[in-house]
Amino acid sequence: MANPLHLKVVLEALDKATGPINDIVRNSKGLQRAFVANAEAFKKLKIEQRDISA
Repeated sequence: MANPLHLKVVLEALDKATGPINDIVRNSKGLQRAFVANAEAFKKLKIEQRDISA
């Protein structure tokens, strides 16, 4: 049987390591949504600019 204390230490270390990684993943998804929204807004702006120029 594994030592419960050793197992607890390993699991706590794993939680400390994966916590920041999960934060990075979560933030990068939000950033991706912002980039997509920006790109869509830019496309609309280009279309409006073309329509005004015509």
